[in-house]
Amino acid sequence: GEGLSTLIPVVESDFIFACIGEETGLLGAAALLLLYLSFAIRGFATAARAKSDVSSFVAAGLTTVIVLQAFIIVGGVTKLIPLTGLTLPLVSKGGSSLLMAFICVALLMRCGDEGTSLDEEITSATTIISPNNALGRFQLGKRLTSGMCVFAVMFALLVGNLTSIMVVKADDYKAMPANNHTILNNAKIQRGSISTSDGVLLAQSTANEDGTYTREYPQGTTAAHVVGYTGTLTSDQLKASQESSSGVTYRSGDVVGQTGVESRYESVLQGVRGETTVYVDSSGTVLEESTSIAPQSGSDLLLTLDLNVQKAAEESLEKVIMQMRDKGYPASSGSVVAVDCTNGEVIAMASYPTYSPNMFVGGIATADWDTLSSEDANYPLLNRVIAGQFPSGSTIKPLVTLGALKDGIIDLGSSWYCTGWWNWNGDQSSNVGMNCWWKSGHGAVDIASGLTYSCDVVYYEIGKGYWYSSIDEGIQANFRNFGLGSATGIDLAGEAEGRVPTAEWKWNYWSNVPDEQRSWQGGDNCNICIGQGDLLVTLMQMVDAYCAIANRGTVWRPHVMKSVKARTGDGSVIQYKPKADSTVEFSDSYYDVVKRGMSGVIYEEDAVQARHWTNLDVKVCGKTGTAQRNTDNPMGWFIAYAPADDPKYVIGANMDEVLSGATSAMYVVRDVFGAIYGQPDDYAVESTVADG
Repeated sequence: GEGLSTLIPVVESDFIFACIGEETGLLGAAALLLLYLSFAIRGFATAARAKSDVSSFVAAGLTTVIVLQAFIIVGGVTKLIPLTGLTLPLVSKGGSSLLMAFICVALLMRCGDEGTSLDEEITSATTIISPNNALGRFQLGKRLTSGMCVFAVMFALLVGNLTSIMVVKADDYKAMPANNHTILNNAKIQRGSISTSDGVLLAQSTANEDGTYTREYPQGTTAAHVVGYTGTLTSDQLKASQESSSGVTYRSGDVVGQTGVESRYESVLQGVRGETTVYVDSSGTVLEESTSIAPQSGSDLLLTLDLNVQKAAEESLEKVIMQMRDKGYPASSGSVVAVDCTNGEVIAMASYPTYSPNMFVGGIATADWDTLSSEDANYPLLNRVIAGQFPSGSTIKPLVTLGALKDGIIDLGSSWYCTGWWNWNGDQSSNVGMNCWWKSGHGAVDIASGLTYSCDVVYYEIGKGYWYSSIDEGIQANFRNFGLGSATGIDLAGEAEGRVPTAEWKWNYWSNVPDEQRSWQGGDNCNICIGQGDLLVTLMQMVDAYCAIANRGTVWRPHVMKSVKARTGDGSVIQYKPKADSTVEFSDSYYDVVKRGMSGVIYEEDAVQARHWTNLDVKVCGKTGTAQRNTDNPMGWFIAYAPADDPKYVIGANMDEVLSGATSAMYVVRDVFGAIYGQPDDYAVESTVADG
């Protein structure tokens, strides 16, 4: 019982007896052999009581097969006889071996039932055993007794051989060089920490008395969707790591990042596993240490998040959602993100409902997992900033305006007259048409005022203009130019691509409707120009697009990693290098007119809305949005950038199942700007007539 059973080859089948001997010693091994001898006695007793020749032959034969198989494999393992590849009956792992053993037991039980008069004779039996038969009771008893004596001698030999190996020659076997083993010992490693840009710990690993480490999230729910959580390596992850060339080695039972930064920067945070190769004898005494790899703790990660701004974003998001619920709106969920548009740094990212990563430390309870994964709880694990896909509503209009100007659909002198009702042919008396959101009409509008007051008629006309132009799917091309329909490339897993619908997509998607309805119509153009129809975007995509507008072209890839800290000292070994993904090129005059329209949204569209911004020193440009969905209440949007003349920050928010963007998401964006500039909004949430 002093050996290392985990190193025995094929331990689950051919050498299972060796493992039993190592684990239980001589007494345990001998007890198992005694069980087989008892099985032989019981089997032969069944044969002796059988009423028919067939039953006697079956019982005696099956008993002999199982007992001989046990003798052969145990004798081979203990070197009493040559080793064969048989399995130990009823003990070794293996489907066919266990199946055959149980079939034998079942037949023996059937023979036993007959012998105890529990059932009729086997129908195939030919005769009843009588004193005159060849298998008379006396003759049968003598033969079974002889067989039993043979089995007793065989098992006595096995026990004697075991005693010789495990007692008499034990010291000799221990001293044999072939009995020594090479063992690879692994040292536990400390996972790197995750901190905000201002040095506040969001995740860390603390040492336990047994040398292991426990992951902790000191700030609880703060930045949960950015930080993510860790969990035990799954079988799929283990297989993927074995096929990967990342250089990180994993073993079953390891704890790894599952979501967020914990997952995205797993190779940085994980560190290097310590390994020591030692040579030990059978008792486990180290004889020699051959090679050693010193363990290295994971590197510490510094994020771009600002803790003060992050907390303000989360608190405002929850506060406004609760206020909307108090007013009778479901306000089921929401999200907000703030980006430094000069380099792509994400300084705040929040999604509601949220969760605490501490729930996953040590394994999450099934009930908690069911709650976090449920639709009724609005999927708290979902990072809505990057994975929530929704129609954009009117926040798409600045993009449409710039594209239409560049494509010549409109020009800087274009103007329209809004009565609140629009018809494709301009017939105001027709009952076939589309409403502007402001049903009483905006009157005469130009590009800037049409954007300020979010006049739908302007954008219906733009959609119509594209319909009659020679530009093939120009609206969609413009959207893709701004990055819609593809991932932004942010360094977080799980980012959705959204959807920019095309004629081909519509034809394939709506395959169960008549061909006329599957075809792309002029009305589809009008719908996507106001952010409706089949258009889907993420908040991250829209904020990225507004970064392009704020920068007048340059789009920096959004990111949450700022640097990787050196293991010693206060320096960094890796500093994130901002990357300009693309440049959205438009004339400065086009940007100017869009800027005037977006400034008007903040300061001219509605007096109630404006006073929430006039108490902020910096000038802001922004856009509201209210997107109709297949729910009773729409999606509210608001995206803005500041300072207007030298943009530094772009902040966007959305909220599901509310009245409008101007009465919900706008207040979240204002609170985040307040945290950045130290000027909180001192006005309460109010109703406005601004377009949501």
